[in-house]
Amino acid sequence: MTYFILMLTISRIFFAILIFILILFFQNYFLSFLFFLVAALTDFLDGSLARKYNAESRLGEILDPISDKVLLLSLLFSLSLATSDLFLASISCLILTREFIVSSLRESLALKDNNNLLKVTNIAKIKTATQFVAISTYLFSLTFDYALIFFIAHFIFFIAALFTFLSLTKYLEIFVKEGLR
Repeated sequence: MTYFILMLTISRIFFAILIFILILFFQNYFLSFLFFLVAALTDFLDGSLARKYNAESRLGEILDPISDKVLLLSLLFSLSLATSDLFLASISCLILTREFIVSSLRESLALKDNNNLLKVTNIAKIKTATQFVAISTYLFSLTFDYALIFFIAHFIFFIAALFTFLSLTKYLEIFVKEGLR
């Protein structure tokens, strides 16, 4: 079961590359939308299955956030490039900055053997889910060329940016309280 769960996790990296190519080189938003939904489902499934079957592994703990970040960032880059949308690109930059900061905090704590302090928080899970909903909405709007849905995607993405900021402040709070001891 652990092997299957790891394959689900790793599949997100392959989906990310495939979707990036589909968006930028073929402008195929429909297939990108479908593949992204499958990739987002693997994010939910790998964690759920690992907990249910007690098949959590150190490699899975390392690969899961990497797969999530590769999927998220490749979608944000490709959508920003494909749409030339300043709002989308700006919020994507903020999200990228948060990802680097949190990864750096985790690495810093791992060097001190405190890597359990910055486990994924509930607010971070909400952040990821909101980001994935925003990306799905962008892909849906581009598939059917709906300007109103693109505007709604902007709104959802703004909410995702708020959750991104909240999760960063939570991690910084944990790091300052516990990580500096």
